[in-house]
Amino acid sequence: MPENWRYEIVSKEIFDNQVVADVQLFIRVNDEWFCKGAQTGQMQIVKGNVGDATKGAITGAIQKCLSLLSIGSDAYKGLLKNVYLQNQRSSKANKNQATEKPADQSGNSAADLPEIVGVTFENRQGVIVAIGEKLFDKGQQLKAAGFIWNKSEKVWMKAA
Repeated sequence: MPENWRYEIVSKEIFDNQVVADVQLFIRVNDEWFCKGAQTGQMQIVKGNVGDATKGAITGAIQKCLSLLSIGSDAYKGLLKNVYLQNQRSSKANKNQATEKPADQSGNSAADLPEIVGVTFENRQGVIVAIGEKLFDKGQQLKAAGFIWNKSEKVWMKAA
């Protein structure tokens, strides 16, 4: 879990066909934790699998909490993980006093972006989008570089 936010399960109820969970979101600012709201999530129990329904209810509540911070969409698209991992890499690089590689047009360092024939990258307000023809066919390479497929926009993308 990222080090600057956490959640707590306030309550969890299991009914005949669904699980309902109340979750509070906490954000750390200057080593002080602030509660940024509570939300309720629910998930239907399918084929008696209470564990998956519980996880779904908690995840739904967390996403609603994150939407209070206007980052719910990024969380849903899986972009926060990339941001977190990128920050972890930056933190480790700073600790090791590593030298940075030159940045490309997108603002990412050249090491962060794959070299794929016919593919270029564009930074669109903090999201790197892969541009080129037949990108879906190059999905394995893009996925390995941390990109995710956005079905609605039909693009491969990741956080800058």
